[in-house]
Amino acid sequence: MSITYSNNALRVDGKKVATFESERAFEIMRDALFENLSRDAATLFALSLLGEATTAEVADLLGSDRSNTYRRLCALVEQGKAVIVDEAYHDGLRGRPTHVWRVAPAR
Repeated sequence: MSITYSNNALRVDGKKVATFESERAFEIMRDALFENLSRDAATLFALSLLGEATTAEVADLLGSDRSNTYRRLCALVEQGKAVIVDEAYHDGLRGRPTHVWRVAPAR
């Protein structure tokens, strides 16, 4: 299943399922969904809304820290629900590489 949000429209598998009058209306709906989903489901939903995203972008959307978001994304990769699209190491900087993630294609 592919969930995307653009131009005030929420689409599931390309079909428009909801239209929002404003960005704020979408944020209210998103927050209500996140509060009622498991953390893994919320992370997967956030990733599906963003398309391809870094750990930091997913964490920002969820209002979570990057460390926990990274762990959840890794678990989703292990479950076959997400994939790492790209990794970038930053010369001279410490820490993990920057990953770009997306929802895994349906099997």
